[in-house]
Amino acid sequence: ALVDDGDEQWIYHSSCIRIRPDTSRVDPVFLAAYLAYPPVVDELLSHVQVGTVPVLTAGSLKALPVALPELRKQRLMAGALSEVALQMSVQHRILARLEAVGQGLFTKILGDEFPGMAASRPTGALSKSKVPRTRRTNRMS
Repeated sequence: ALVDDGDEQWIYHSSCIRIRPDTSRVDPVFLAAYLAYPPVVDELLSHVQVGTVPVLTAGSLKALPVALPELRKQRLMAGALSEVALQMSVQHRILARLEAVGQGLFTKILGDEFPGMAASRPTGALSKSKVPRTRRTNRMS
C-alpha cells in the first residue's frame, strides 16, 4: 500500500514493513507499482522464510534489486499506471452495473417463474402471462 504523509489513516500490523524511499531518487508511486509487478512479486516470494507463517524480512527486501530509470521516467510511468488504474476502476464499475442489469432482466422477464419466487406468490394465484414450461434435459442424454 502507498501511504502518503498527509493521510490521516494508519496502517499498522506486526507483519507490515514500512519503506521510506529517498524521493530524490525514487518516485513512491513508481516504487509501489514496481513492488506489485508480478515478476517482482515472484522474486520477493522466492526470499520468503517458510514456516507456520511465511515471513519476508526487511533484510531480504533490502537485498531486492530495484530497476530505477531516471526520476522523470519514473514519474511518467507512475502517471501512466495511475491512469490505467483509474480506467480499470471505471470499467469494473461498468461491469458490475451490467451484471446487475442482467440479473434484473431475469427477475423482470421471468417474474414469479424464477425458481424460489413461487413461494412469494399467494396460494392459488396464477400469472396471466404464464408460459408453459419445457422439460429440462441433460445435455449428455
